Parts: sequence; structure tokens; C-alpha cells
Amino acid sequence: MKKFLNLLLLFIFCFISSSCNKQETGSINQPQNMFEEITNIEITNSQKGKKYKSVKEIIGKRNFELTNFVAQLKSKNNGVFENALGSPDYLQLENEARTVLQPINVDVLTYLQTTYPQFGSTEMIDVNDPDFVLFAQVYSVAEQMGVLSTTNSTTQQLVIGIPTWLRCTVGVIGGFFNVMDIINGLGTFEFSTVWKAVKSAARKYLGWMGAAILIYDITTQCIL
Repeated sequence: MKKFLNLLLLFIFCFISSSCNKQETGSINQPQNMFEEITNIEITNSQKGKKYKSVKEIIGKRNFELTNFVAQLKSKNNGVFENALGSPDYLQLENEARTVLQPINVDVLTYLQTTYPQFGSTEMIDVNDPDFVLFAQVYSVAEQMGVLSTTNSTTQQLVIGIPTWLRCTVGVIGGFFNVMDIINGLGTFEFSTVWKAVKSAARKYLGWMGAAILIYDITTQCIL
């Protein structure tokens, strides 16, 4: 009987020791796994902006969700977008448009930060502001005109005109602000400078639906 009790006590001791070792191992490994996960996220984010070559490309490739949203918007309002502004579903539609555009905004900002780090901090830039699409279009138009440089923050030439093939984009944006006036008057493409210029030059509130329709028009009419 005594021998049996000794064996039982030994078994209990071994079981408790094994459980403690597993808990300690888990505690040691957990921070390492968390660090590896965070590192992978950081690497993914840092590489995300490098897979695109221009703002125009980002908008063109991320157009699927936007096209679906605008198609539904047209269907609900007999093709007249203005009808949606006064509809009972206005707030819901604004949220849907924001859900579609915010990931595109994030990709654009990541690309700009990665490609043009010399343009300074993006701390004041708000991807949750529908006016961000206007900010993005300043850089898109400037890129397509060849007036941006990846080595310094100033324009590389005096902008005196715009190529015929780019007038479509400028015309679509024209209802909200004059992108050429901004580009011609900047002298620098510092992110904070462009953001302030866009916010002060915007002629009317864009809203998320307006932003979605604007980008949709650019992608369907101008980006071929």
C-alpha cells in the first residue's frame, strides 16, 4: 500500500512539473511570436507602396469595388446622382462610399510616402477626409505631366500647359477645383503644402459619394 502511495505521489509530482514547463515555454514563445507578427505586418506595409508605379495605376487597378458601388447608386436613383443627396439612405450611402474609397486612399498615401519621401511628413494628411481624392489627383496629374522628381521637393520645370491626353482628368476635377492653378502655383510638392492648397481651393464640399463618383468618372472616361 505504501509503495502504491509513493508511486501515486511521484506521478502527481511529474504531472505538475510537466504542466509548469509547458506554461513557461508558452510564456517565453508568446512575445517572440507577437514580435514576428508585428514585424511581418510592418514589412508588408513598407512593401505595399512599392508594387505600384503611379497614383493613376492604383486608382485604375482598385476600380472594381468602386464600379459596383456606382452601378448600384445609379440603379437606385434612375441614373441621377443628385437624387441620392436628398434620399433617406444618404448617410448609409456615404458610409458605403467611404468603405470603398478609404482602402484606395491608404494605398495612394503609402505609395506617395514610399516614392517621394523628400516631400516631408504626411502627419497632417487625412485619408478619412473625402477631399483626399483631390489631394491624390494633384500628384496623379503632376506625375503624368512629368513634373515630379524622386530626388527633391520642387517642380522640375515651369508648367505652362497640359497635354491633350490629360485634359480629360483635369476637366472632370474642374467642377471642384482648378488642379492646374494649384500645380502652377505650388513651386513645391511638399505633402503639407499640397494638402493646405487643396483644402483652401476646394469650391464645394465633396462628400464620400461625390468623391466616389469623381474617381469613377476619371477611371471610366480618362484612364483607358
